[in-house]
Amino acid sequence: MLEIRSALRQNSGKGCVIQSIFAYHNLKLSSYSSTIAITGVKFLITTIWWGGNNVGRKVIGLVSGLLVIVGLVSPACSKTNEIPYVFKDVVVLGNYDAPPVIIKLGTVFSDFQHKVAVYEIVRPVVDESYASSLAKQLGFMGEPWPLPEGDKRMVYSYVNKDLTLIIGLNGSISITGNHYSNEKPRDLPSVESSIAIAQEWLYNHGMYPENVVGITTSPAGEVREINDGVSTVSYVTGTSVEFHVEVNGVVISSGGVVITIGNNGIALNVQTNRYTLKPAFEVSLKDINDAYAILEDYLSSQVPPSIDNIECIVNYRLLSSVEVTGIELHFSYSAYNNYLLPIYVFTGEGYDEYVQNTAYAFIGKVDAVMR
Repeated sequence: MLEIRSALRQNSGKGCVIQSIFAYHNLKLSSYSSTIAITGVKFLITTIWWGGNNVGRKVIGLVSGLLVIVGLVSPACSKTNEIPYVFKDVVVLGNYDAPPVIIKLGTVFSDFQHKVAVYEIVRPVVDESYASSLAKQLGFMGEPWPLPEGDKRMVYSYVNKDLTLIIGLNGSISITGNHYSNEKPRDLPSVESSIAIAQEWLYNHGMYPENVVGITTSPAGEVREINDGVSTVSYVTGTSVEFHVEVNGVVISSGGVVITIGNNGIALNVQTNRYTLKPAFEVSLKDINDAYAILEDYLSSQVPPSIDNIECIVNYRLLSSVEVTGIELHFSYSAYNNYLLPIYVFTGEGYDEYVQNTAYAFIGKVDAVMR
C-alpha cells in the first residue's frame, strides 16, 4: 500500500512548494518524491478572498484538485528523509568502558561510485501450504511441529531423525543437524571436498542460488587450547562453505547460502533466505573517508552506540588493535529490512594484547547511505 504525503513550505516569501513523498506504508520508506512549485501564492490567496463566487470557486477547485493528486497538505513545511537505517534492530557489540581500539589503515581507498540503485526485497507468502511444499523438497515429510493452543505461529518446524528444519515467515530457512558435537571428527573432508559436497547437497535439494560470484570457506567449531597465554587451534569440527551472490555487480552481504560440512561429509547446518528483487529507488553514498571515520569513532568510543541510529557494527569489539586491509561496497540483506541497502565492508585482522600469537578475522560494516 502506498502512502502519499505532502508538505507545504514557504519559499522565501515568494511562493510555496508542495512536496509529495510516495512511501511504502509499512516501512514509511520514501521511494519517489516529486516537487510542484506554485508561484504567486499571495495572488491565489487574494483571488480566493476577493474574487467572488465564480473566480473563487474556480481557484478553489484548481487547488483542491491539485491537493487530491499530491495528497493531504501538512502545515509543517520540511523535507523528510525516511530511508530506513541499514542496521535497524541489529544487535550491536558494545561494552561500557571498553578500551579504545588502535586502528591502522593497511590499504588505500578506492574510488567508489557516488550513487547506487536500491532493490526491494520481495519475500514469499509463507503459509502452511508453502512450508509443506518446501519441507518435502528438502526431504522433510509429515506435519510441522504443533503449536500450543492459543499460540501464534512464527515459524514452521519439521524434524527428522538427523535434521531440524525451521522455515521463517520472512522466507528464512535454517537446517540444523541434531547430532552436532564438539568432539574431534575422525573423518573430516578436506576444504576442496567440503565445497564439492556442499554444491552437490544444494543442487540435489534445489537450493543452489543464482548469481553466485564466489565461494569462500572458513573453519567451523574451532576448539582452542591456551597454554602460557598462547592460544592455538587444537582442531575444528567442520568447514563452513559460503556461496556469495550479487546483484548489478555488487555483492549481497548475508544474501547467499552458508552450509557447514562436518564429520563424514554430513551437512551439519544450512542457512539461507528465499527472496526475489526488484529495483526501487536510488541513494547517494557517503564518502569513503567519512565512512572510515565512523568506524574509527566506533572502535575508539567507550560507550556503545544508540540503538536508534546504528551506523556501524563489528564482529569483534574487545580488541587491542585492528589493521584494515580491505574495503568493499556491498548490499546488506537483513530479515528486518524490506530493502537491500548499501554498506561499506572493512576487513582485516584484529589483535588482543592478552592473547599472544593470535590474529582474529575482523569485519566492520558501515551504513553507506548519505543521510
